[in-house]
Amino acid sequence: MIFHIVGIFPSSSKSTSQKQRTTLAGSLANSRTPAGQFLQNFTRGQRKMKKLLSLLLFLCLYAAGTLSAAPVGSIKGYVRDASGAVVPNASIELKNELTNTTLETKSDATGFYQFLALPPGTYTIASEVPGFRKEVVKSVSVLVDQIVSVDIGLIIGQVSEVVQVDAGATALIEPEKSSTGTNFDPKLTANLPLTNRRFNDLALLTPGATFSAAGTQAGGFAAAGSRAQSTNWMIDGINDLDPQVNGPNNNFRIAEAVQELSVITTAPSAEFGRQSGAQVNVVTKSGTNLIHGSLFEFIRNDKLQAADFFTNKLGGTKNPLHRNQYGASLGGPIKKDKTFFFYSWEALQQSNPLPTTAVVPTLAQRASVTDPIAKNLLQYFPLPTDPTQAAGKTNFVGNFAQNASDNTHLVRIDHNFSDKDRLLEQSTHQWHQ
Repeated sequence: MIFHIVGIFPSSSKSTSQKQRTTLAGSLANSRTPAGQFLQNFTRGQRKMKKLLSLLLFLCLYAAGTLSAAPVGSIKGYVRDASGAVVPNASIELKNELTNTTLETKSDATGFYQFLALPPGTYTIASEVPGFRKEVVKSVSVLVDQIVSVDIGLIIGQVSEVVQVDAGATALIEPEKSSTGTNFDPKLTANLPLTNRRFNDLALLTPGATFSAAGTQAGGFAAAGSRAQSTNWMIDGINDLDPQVNGPNNNFRIAEAVQELSVITTAPSAEFGRQSGAQVNVVTKSGTNLIHGSLFEFIRNDKLQAADFFTNKLGGTKNPLHRNQYGASLGGPIKKDKTFFFYSWEALQQSNPLPTTAVVPTLAQRASVTDPIAKNLLQYFPLPTDPTQAAGKTNFVGNFAQNASDNTHLVRIDHNFSDKDRLLEQSTHQWHQ
C-alpha cells in the first residue's frame, strides 16, 4: 500500500489583494453570518484532517520500520510431470509441521509457485492435480532470510494414490540472492558451546567475521572489512542496537530462547538498510501444538579453577569463584492451531573477587615510622603478602569484591488470524540487583 500526501503551503510574500482577502476572511470568520459560520466549520475540518493525516503518516512510517526486515523465509519452485513439462493450475498446500498452520496457492501458467514471508520452521508441501497422484514433500526446512527451492514432480495416476518424499530440503544455493553469509539452524544454536551463554558469539563463526578492534566501544564483530559499529543487530526483526555506542545489547540472557541466527556479511537485500555492515537477525522460539520446555543450570566454582598467576607468585589467597547460571523455558498452545506462547527465564548469580596487586609499606618501613599520625595511618595499609620484596616493589595481592546478579524474562505470543495474517508479540525484560 502506497500513500501520497500532497501539501499546499502559502508563499512567504503576499500581494495587496492577498492581504485584502485575508482581512475579508477574518471579518467573515468573526461575524455571525452564514458565510462566517461556514468558514469557521471549514477551518475546524481542516484541523481535524491535518491531525488525521499526521496520525496516518506516523502509522505508515512505524509499519515500514517494523515490518521491513521481518524474520521470515520463502519457498518457491515448479510443478512438472514425469516428462519435465510444467503443470499449470496445480493446487498446492503448505503446512507447518509444528503448528498445523496451512497456506494454499496454485501454480501459474509456467508451473511456478511460491510462498512468501514464512516463519522459520519445518513444512510439508502437498500438490494435487486431476489425473496425477498426490505428491507430498515432508521436512522442508525454512531458515530466516532463506529462499528454499522445492520442485514438485507429479506421476500419472489416481489422486487417491499418494507419493510421499522425505525431502529434508534446505537452501544450499540461492541463485535469487547476491548476498553472502551463514545461517545457524536450531541444531547448531542448541549444540554449539557458548562462553557464559552469550548467543551473540555465534555470529563470530561466520566466514569473514572477526573480533572488533581493541578499544572499540560497541564490541560485537566486524565482517568483510566493515567497522564493528556498522553491524546491524535485530531480534525477531526489531532493532537491537544500543544507541549510545551503536553496538548490540549484550546483556540479554536469552540463549535458551534463540531458535536460529542469520548473518549476512555482504550485499544485503533492500529490506535491510539501517547499517552498512553485516546484518544479524536473531529468531526466538515460538510455541507449538505440543507442550515443550527445559530446565538447566551451569556451574563454575573455584574448586575447579586454578589460582591466578600473581596470587601464587606473591603468596596470596586464591580468590573464590561462585557462578551459577540457571533458568527454564516453556512453550505450548493457548488455542490449538491458532494461538501459541513461549516463555524463557535465565538468571545469573556470581561472586568472583578480582585478584589485584599493589605496593604497600614493607615491615622495615613500618618499623622506621616515628610520627604518631603516620603510625595511625599505617593501620589502613595491609601487610605485604610477599615480605621478601624490596621497598617500592609490588609486594601485595588481594581479592577485591566483584559480584553480579540479574534476571532476564522473555515472553512471545504468536496468533494466526488467517492464512494471510498473523501476529507476533515479543517482550524481553531484565532486572539487576
